[in-house]
Amino acid sequence: MIVLNILAGAVLVVFALFFIIILTPIRYDLRGFWQDKFSGEMNIGAGPFQISFTWAAGGRNIFGLQLAGITLFKKPLASSEKKKEETKPEKKRQKGRWGDVFGIFDRGFIKAILKTVRDIFRHSAPKVMKLEGVWGFDDPYYTGILAAFRSTVPGIHVEPDFTGGVRDLRALVQGRIRPAVVLFYGLRFIVAPPARPVLKKMLQKRRGKE
Repeated sequence: MIVLNILAGAVLVVFALFFIIILTPIRYDLRGFWQDKFSGEMNIGAGPFQISFTWAAGGRNIFGLQLAGITLFKKPLASSEKKKEETKPEKKRQKGRWGDVFGIFDRGFIKAILKTVRDIFRHSAPKVMKLEGVWGFDDPYYTGILAAFRSTVPGIHVEPDFTGGVRDLRALVQGRIRPAVVLFYGLRFIVAPPARPVLKKMLQKRRGKE
């Protein structure tokens, strides 16, 4: 009897943690500066936890984790050039592999995917998006295109510079994502009539290969 009570309590704790996680909004905040190279900081937070990525123009990239504003640790990240050197050669893909996968996609399935992606993007789209500064291309023609384009997108306040190649930008992007909403859209896609038979065929093919 005691064992059953302990198991029941553990199950309740797991369910409580699950609902807390999916109902806690994930906040994201990106701030950057672009002159000769890009440098900036991205913060992703959920509840008291916050993950930060810092990119420096000199190549000193840092990953950090905070709890209630207290830094738990910071770790330098390897530069992109070093990662390229350490990247293993890509394995050759089997002939016809992707053809077999895309061959079972129909119009209804693709439409369901696009609808799900659209809904998730609308939900997670930034609430604040600003781009300010000065930008100019070496060719004044492209700078003129930028000057015409900036008025069509809200939040972009970039002054064109026709004197040459100029890059001096400041960016701010903020928003939030609710995991419960993303989970709802994902489950809705899985149970949608156009998706069920296609997903079933993909699962059967995977089992057949194994």
